[in-house]
Formats: sequence, C-alpha cells, structure tokens
Amino acid sequence: MRKSLLLLILVLGCISTTYGQLLLVENFDNPVYVVGTKLDTTYWKMHQTGVEDTVALGLAYAGYPGSGIGNSVKTALGGTADYNRTFAAQTSGNVYSFFMVNVSAATTGGDYFFHYSSNPFNGGSTGIRGRVFAKGNATSDSLGFGLSFGSSSTYAGLNYKFNTTYLLAFKIKVSPGASDDTVSLYIFSAPALPTTEPATPTIGPWGDAATTDNVGGPGSVAMRQGSSNTPTLRVDGIRVATSWNAALTTSVASPDVRPTSYSLSQNFPNPFNPSTNFAYEIVKEGFVSVKIYDVLGQVAATLVNEYKPAGAYRATWNAAGFNSGIYFCRIQTGSFTETKKMILVK
Repeated sequence: MRKSLLLLILVLGCISTTYGQLLLVENFDNPVYVVGTKLDTTYWKMHQTGVEDTVALGLAYAGYPGSGIGNSVKTALGGTADYNRTFAAQTSGNVYSFFMVNVSAATTGGDYFFHYSSNPFNGGSTGIRGRVFAKGNATSDSLGFGLSFGSSSTYAGLNYKFNTTYLLAFKIKVSPGASDDTVSLYIFSAPALPTTEPATPTIGPWGDAATTDNVGGPGSVAMRQGSSNTPTLRVDGIRVATSWNAALTTSVASPDVRPTSYSLSQNFPNPFNPSTNFAYEIVKEGFVSVKIYDVLGQVAATLVNEYKPAGAYRATWNAAGFNSGIYFCRIQTGSFTETKKMILVK
C-alpha cells in the first residue's frame, strides 16, 4: 500500500512539472488603472517618451481567464510612447503571451504594437525578441495581424474585422547558445479557445538568421506606439507563461472566492527531484516576493518578484542545477512573511 501511494505521489509530481509556470498576469484591474488616464504606473515602465498610452475600457472573450476583468491599455495613431513590464527571464524553452486585442483603425503601412524584450529591459533593437503587427487592407474594411523576429515581417490574410475582439497567442521558442530562436502567432476568433496548442500556428514559426539569438532571453513584454503607422487598438488580459495550458488556467481566484488569509503551502512533492511546486494565496493586491534560500541564507532562486492582484497562485522551482540538501521557500508581501522547509534529493 505504501509503495503504491509513493508511486502515485511520484507520478503526480512528474505530471505537475509539465504544467509550466505563469510568469505574468496583467488585467489592468488595479485602482491605478483609471479609464482615460496615462499608463504611467509603478507596474509598467516607460522607455520611449511622447504621446502616452492610455487606459481604456476592458475587453471580453468567452472562456478566456483574462476576460472581463478590469480595463485595458490603448494605443493610438500618432502616439510615440512605449512601455514595458518584466518577468523572470527565460533562457530556454517556450514562452507564450496570450492577450485580447480589438483594433479600431490601422494604416495600410502597418506597425508593431507588442513585443518581447529582455530583463533587465533593453530598448534597443538588439533587445527585441519578436513583434506583433497590425495593418489595414487598402481594398476593404478589414485588417491583418503580422509577425516578425528581426527586421522583416510576415502577415496572415487581411481578412480580420475592425472593432472585433480576437485572442492572440504569441510564442517564442528559445534555444540556448544557438541562433535559431523562432516566433509564432496563433489568432483565434470567438468562440474558439483551444485547450492544447494547435499543431500549426496562424503565422510561423518565423525567424531571422541574423538576429534570432537569445542573448539575455525574453524577460519582458512591451506595448508600443511608435510611428505614423501606429494602429489604434486596445490590449487586455495579458498572460505570460512557459506552457500553453498554464497560460489558459485561471490562477487568480474569482471575486466570489478570493482568499480570506495569506498563506504559503508546503511544497509538493517533498522531498523532490528536480522540480517542486508551491501554492500561495494573497488577500490584497500588492508586490509579492517568493524566493528560495539555501542553508546559509543565500538566495538560490527567485520565483516571483512582481505586483499581483489578490488571488491564489502556484509557482514551480526546477532545481536541476542545484546540489542535494535542505532549502527554504519564503514569501513576502506587505507585512506578511512565511517560510517552508524542503529537501532536494538527487
């Protein structure tokens, strides 16, 4: 019986490690995001000055976890301000950015409005890890979405509708030490919401041999309005994750079941090798830090280091490069701190 239980625990542990990690959630639902105000907050950092992005009414897409929560960010024709928000840099594997977008106007020249970059943020062209574009169709009242990694771009059919909310999944595949990274774009129209990654993206995989390296790895997403071809649009429900299903799994509790107390649950599995998961709950929105320490009190890894709305979350630590031993996971948000002991066995 004990052997069967142990086997079940090990199997569940293996399953959980394939889940992926949610790196960033932005629903523009904090009180600082007021419709009509500039997107100049402590959570998004401006890296290009000019006519600022503004906060607008939120978007909805049936079944999507970021649907109908809070407001959105709006770019406009002629604007020149760009903003970025960072997450833990990823130097290998896949990163997915899901977001809703609704375009109200776009020129036939087209321009990009969303891109990956590094952490720390590098606003230069060498720091950009892929771009998403929008442009209008010269012969009809329709638009197309495009994709690039380096200087050249490619578009899907120019048959998407203005003033319609679409769900985009922007993927970057990072190969460490090689100049063969690629980006892909999946475009969905309601009510489509695949729970697994489709075999073929709408656009891509797309790369640029001259620039497809992963120097620093993707560690931020950025909103851009940077030229006379800037599309006028709204973006909402940004969810960045290391797997498709992690991005589409609701990690923030609904308003009716928000946590009533702060907590950090014991990691599972424990002992573990090489990955383990942590569940934590926060009652009030605020800056959250979740870090791993060794027995000497040194920081071994940072799992979370960002602002988060109230809710229930999960983080994963992959300790493949660490020695066996005792480690500690510590959460700090506001005046709340809690620490859990765990054992890595190899």
